[in-house]
Amino acid sequence: MSAVRSHNAVPEPRDDSSGGNAQRALRADAEHNRERILVAARELVRRDGIDVPLATIARRAGVGVATLYRRFPTRNDLIAAVYAEQRQRCIDVLHASMRDPDAWRGLCSLISTVCSIQAVDQGFNGILATQLPDAIDAKHDDYLFALDSLDQLVSAAHAQRRLRLGVTGTDVLLIVLANSAVVGGDRRRSLAASRRLVAHLLAGIGAPETLVSLPTEDIVLDDLVRERLG
Repeated sequence: MSAVRSHNAVPEPRDDSSGGNAQRALRADAEHNRERILVAARELVRRDGIDVPLATIARRAGVGVATLYRRFPTRNDLIAAVYAEQRQRCIDVLHASMRDPDAWRGLCSLISTVCSIQAVDQGFNGILATQLPDAIDAKHDDYLFALDSLDQLVSAAHAQRRLRLGVTGTDVLLIVLANSAVVGGDRRRSLAASRRLVAHLLAGIGAPETLVSLPTEDIVLDDLVRERLG
């Protein structure tokens, strides 16, 4: 029998499993790098704010800057991914506040949660400052949903006679903006100052018979002023 195979012979099947495994390994490695970058970014942005150098984030994640840019082409892409969890948390508490039969309690929960995030997360205010104006101009769905929900909460609280006459959803946003002025620096002191300020502001918008308890944490005014004003 000739050693030369006939051209009509059926070729043996080729094993492509190694190529498929390599592709899966590459995808798994890329996803692993993405998660490492997000973990590092969350930690550093929370501590230092949104202007932390991308090279610092890459170094903390143990990847090269080029790898970071492959996963997140722009700083905004990275920041948006970092704050997807916080954004969802705010949306969840907004939904929970809307479901609460006690509109005042729901409103207080919403305000307290958002202000507490501001107090412990240095990047949160930066996100509001950089992305909220665009959301307002573009009338993003999240922004419109938040405004509509605030109006509904405020209307429900008025119907239950738990808010002072004339209080609007804009006043709720003013509380969040006012809170940003006392947070920053030491997280423990920032949270204590935020809780006390928010309690005073809630007492101010509540109906006369609505009681708001003041937190008991001690706040060293000298330290707070020195920290905020340098």
